[in-house]
Amino acid sequence: MVCDLKNLARDECKILDAIVQIDNCKIIVGYFNRSGLKSDLKKTTKQEVPTRWNSQLEMLESMQFSWDKIKDIVNEPGCPHLATFNAIDKNTVDDSIDFLEPFEVHTKELEGHLHPTIQKCCPAKHALLAHCRPCATDSELVSAIKEKARYLIQEKIVIAEEHKLALFLWPSMNELNAIPTECERKEVHAAMRRKALGVDAADIDNPDPGVQEGGPTPAKRRRADPYASLKTKKNVVSKDEIDKYLEMTADDIGDDEDLLEWWRTKGTVPFPKMSKVAMDLLAIPGSSAPCETIWSDAGRIDTDERSSMKMETLENNLVLRHYLRAKRSA
Repeated sequence: MVCDLKNLARDECKILDAIVQIDNCKIIVGYFNRSGLKSDLKKTTKQEVPTRWNSQLEMLESMQFSWDKIKDIVNEPGCPHLATFNAIDKNTVDDSIDFLEPFEVHTKELEGHLHPTIQKCCPAKHALLAHCRPCATDSELVSAIKEKARYLIQEKIVIAEEHKLALFLWPSMNELNAIPTECERKEVHAAMRRKALGVDAADIDNPDPGVQEGGPTPAKRRRADPYASLKTKKNVVSKDEIDKYLEMTADDIGDDEDLLEWWRTKGTVPFPKMSKVAMDLLAIPGSSAPCETIWSDAGRIDTDERSSMKMETLENNLVLRHYLRAKRSA
């Protein structure tokens, strides 16, 4: 136990040291931005904004890109932050950037507002947990951060049934490889059957209505069939939408990058009931980012100078703003 406490304290110290160095990066970036020295750099330094996702990574990347030039400037006589810059370990900056980059990739995937994002929650969590697995080449700092990050990912990214169903509705991901166990995958199939087909798993396992939990009902005496030996013995198993959906090949699936368009064009005819579920589930955003963007836009429009603005006018402005943003992004 004492050894565990010592290891925990050592890891905490490593992380705290990294936090201090990142704070020093903020000081240097703030100095360059306020003094106008950023114009001497090939790439402008960017300050971290607490309310903006990934802004810490952007700040560190802007320093990494211009590291040598920043070093030359702070070493000039009269610069008040030479000691602050010298306290920053470039290896710590590089390690922090390498660690944070996958988080930026997945948060950008989940914050999109032009296409469905809920189906990306499971693979994002799976990929981030894989990114945080220990590696023999990790420094002590990276190992400590990864351990903390794994705990936070498990705690903060909670995968509900809706996320798993949405993943299943992503045709090229319908094997559910981002879900760890076969038992969980079968549960997703059963949940989709309940939601789309109104069929319970017990009905599939026990399709004969004459067989009940209390035991088999006595069979009626039947006349022997004189032609039984001549009849086809082949049993034809009927397949539901879920079975057919799982049997699709990559050629059948085609391009499913625009998931809603796939279900409108390719999925409606072969999977009519599943397509209705898709239209309901895929409308749920994968993160709160789109909602927060709308609230921010509303705050910029509904200022004190426009206090008499009607709700209808505000709504029309937001719709127009969203349309123009989508048009620029297309």
